[in-house]
Amino acid sequence: MLKTVSLQIVLVIVVAALGSLYWGTPGARDILLGGLACAVPNVLFARLLARAGRQSSQAFVAAFLLGEFLKLALTLFCLMAIVRWLTPAHWEALLLGIITALHAPWLMALSRRRENRIHAEQGVQSDTRPGS
Repeated sequence: MLKTVSLQIVLVIVVAALGSLYWGTPGARDILLGGLACAVPNVLFARLLARAGRQSSQAFVAAFLLGEFLKLALTLFCLMAIVRWLTPAHWEALLLGIITALHAPWLMALSRRRENRIHAEQGVQSDTRPGS
């Protein structure tokens, strides 16, 4: 899970750098803000799940549900705060940052699937545990 969150942050930074070529510094700031509004709550969620992973399955499920609710609430709060107090210069850039952060887990899953397929073709046993 922490690898996925790291990928989110790296992708948001890369997209912000590319976005600065089109929108300039204000656009890059908005991309970063939108992406980090989604990535920071995911970091907290990942840490909560990592801690709950050492407990019973019932405690893990409870931590997952609570963590998911808190993650969504914190993401919504961050986005509302950005809109209220920072007034994005480029709404498209803000949305691009959000979309980039939200698509990172899918990219991680696709790369994992491709990696597993390559290993299967080579006859190598791959580690399929989550977060590895």
